[in-house]
Amino acid sequence: SFHFTGGTLYSLMILLRCRDFSQLILMVGWVFSGKSAAGNSILRAEVFHAGDRTVKALRQSGTVAGREVVIVDTPGWWKFFPPTFTHLDLKSEILKGVSLCSPSPNVILLTMPFDTSFTEEQRRITETYLKLLGERVWRHVIVLFTFGNALGDKSIEQHIESEGQPLCKIIEKCGNRYHVLDNTSAADDQVTELLEKMEEMVAGNSCFYLSGFPDAGDPQPREERIDKPTEKQDKGKTKITEQLTVEWDRRNWEKISLEGSMGIPPNSKYVDIF
Repeated sequence: SFHFTGGTLYSLMILLRCRDFSQLILMVGWVFSGKSAAGNSILRAEVFHAGDRTVKALRQSGTVAGREVVIVDTPGWWKFFPPTFTHLDLKSEILKGVSLCSPSPNVILLTMPFDTSFTEEQRRITETYLKLLGERVWRHVIVLFTFGNALGDKSIEQHIESEGQPLCKIIEKCGNRYHVLDNTSAADDQVTELLEKMEEMVAGNSCFYLSGFPDAGDPQPREERIDKPTEKQDKGKTKITEQLTVEWDRRNWEKISLEGSMGIPPNSKYVDIF
């Protein structure tokens, strides 16, 4: 007779169910990294509010190049602040995004804008946030470089090399999977190529799932991985993020107003304020 542990049974259930779906995509990244705009480009429709901060996980779907595609956009994290300085609601919304990709996401797109630097600090923070989804998550990650128009004459390989070890380590961690997306372009081939990369990854992969059962691949159950700050700590972090949000909105409005006065189309470029 066969005996299955709780974790094994759960993974088998997810495995059987997820094969019935096409592309179930979870979008993650820092604030204003172009997640929403990328989601619109992939679905070829303005279904996400690009240019605004995403505060709640949101699911949208459509048919793209004959494929059924589901995208869940999640709130971004502050690029210089690890989860210990982040309100618990943000972490909850990221995890909620996984459940909105029912039965389970088979692709996780980690968005990174071209025109901002990626330092060792960003690498550590990014890895910490992705760890909320478990150690297995990197098997399902594709790095999506957004605002590809900022690449100019450089190749993507030259850009990765110029950023140094921090970015190279992230690329290696997800199996050297990456793609460039020009958010300002309506070209279909860039989206079709991305979908083909997703299909290639999914074909050679197991299904992603959040496990509440510890095992060798994911040593800590989900409940233990999420920080549980005290009420006092949580209020302090909330105040910090609220102040950052107010300042970000103020400066972003100034940027948009300046671009308008210079005749620059909205969302044609991204300025890294912090």
